[in-house]
This record gives sequence, structure tokens and C-alpha cells, in this order.
Amino acid sequence: MKVLFSTDLHGHIFKYEKLKKIVTNDNIDVFIIGGDILPKFTSYIDQQIFILNFLNNFLKEFNKLNIPLLIDFGNDDMSCNYELFLNIINQYKNIYNFHLNKVTLNNIDFIGMNFVPDYPFALKDWCRIDNKDRGIDPLQFGFPLFSTLNGYERISNYSKWLNFKLSIEEQLNILPKPENNVIYLFHSPPRNLGLDITYKNLAVGSYAITNFLENNKCLCALCGHIHESPDMSGNFYNKSLYTENIVIQPGQNNNEGKLKYCIFNLNDIESTIKLYKK
Repeated sequence: MKVLFSTDLHGHIFKYEKLKKIVTNDNIDVFIIGGDILPKFTSYIDQQIFILNFLNNFLKEFNKLNIPLLIDFGNDDMSCNYELFLNIINQYKNIYNFHLNKVTLNNIDFIGMNFVPDYPFALKDWCRIDNKDRGIDPLQFGFPLFSTLNGYERISNYSKWLNFKLSIEEQLNILPKPENNVIYLFHSPPRNLGLDITYKNLAVGSYAITNFLENNKCLCALCGHIHESPDMSGNFYNKSLYTENIVIQPGQNNNEGKLKYCIFNLNDIESTIKLYKK
């Protein structure tokens, strides 16, 4: 099974169009778009609605290719629009969401979770406490906000707001259980694998995801979130220490007018995986 994976497209229409051409020209069997599919955090909620309308047309045409596409929200995609997103993709038989969900294709389970550990930025829709040892990010820019259909609302007591929700560790423990070989789809990369390195050379991935991968064997895990990490660390994939699960994080380019993506074959991931920037 030949897999195409890209992530963090942030509403760039030309990247969607490039990916569609790659799917058809490279005989792809499964296409996966990781989280952050809409424009980055902005005061204009209508901008995300505009891209959702584009996605509706894009997915309508893509569905005709009869190739499965797994796609979902990430931390910059406003949760107030999530129901609209699900209504869009549920129209199409070949399009699937994976957040807290299990999708089985060709006897392989795809299981996902898009929550990320808390970060310094204002939009907190998809932020969660990582585990009991890592809570709120000590550096914060601006006031914590969450999205609503009427605009953004301030979170007056952010600690209480976070602690009311399940942590990433708790969410991982209640994910659907695989019945076949499994691929995990996370938005946050794990910690300590060199896949979460920021421009400031800081590791910001999830300890909970690292621990999960050390205790759950899988064909591979796919993640994104930290666009610059492959350029900073030189690694776009790595292996968990004990289980040797392959974890893939292609990153993404924001300002070069190019698209980053990976293609690999599930029969032999490590020898076939390639990172492209076009």
C-alpha cells in the first residue's frame, strides 16, 4: 500500500491542488492530510469558512478518484467550525476524519488524536495538559482564547479550563483499540525523537505520545505541528527507543511557495520513505 502524507497546509489552496496531482500521477493508495488544514489563527473567522467552502468543492472532486483520504483539524483550526467540517466530509464515501476515531482500510486501522500540549499562543481550542508532569506552558503571549461561532471568547481561568478537560495522556488511553495492524495519526509530535524542534532549538513535543508509542506497537505514527523541525534537527522520521515504531514528521514550508510531503510503502516503510519539497 502506497501512502502519501502531508500536513499543516494552513489553507494554501495551491498545496491542495499539488497534492491532488501527486495522488493521481504517483498511483497513491491512501492519502493522508494531517491537522491544520485551514488558515492560521486570525481575527477573521470567515476566512476559515471560505477555505471550508473550498474544501467542500475540492473533496467533492477528489471523492470521484475513488482513493481514500483521511483528513482532520489541528490546533490552528477553530473548533467552532468542526461540526461544519464533519458535515462536509460525511457527504463523501471516500473521505474520513480521524480525530478520536478509527478508520479501517485494507485491513489496516488508522487511529488519530489531534490535541497538542499547551503552547504560548492565544488560541487554545485544541490545547490540553500533556500529562501529570506537564501542564500550562509557562510562556504565554496574550490572553487565552477559544473560538465560538460569534467570535473569540477569553478564558478567564485557564488553569481551571484545562484541568476540566481530559489530558493528552488520558485521551490516548481511551482511543479506539486496533484490531489490525495500526497507523497512529497525531498532530503533536512525540518528545525526545528530534521531530519537535522549534526555530529557538526547543523541544516542544508530547511526553504522553512518546510514552504511548513505547507501549503500543504500530506500523508507523504520523505527526506534524512543528513546521520547521525537520530543517532544525535534520530528521523527518525517527524510531521510538524500545518498540522501534517509525514516526514520520515531514514539516511544512510557509513562505517558499513550496509543498512538503512524504511518500512511503507500508510493505517496507523505512527503505521506501522519501521526503519531497516541490
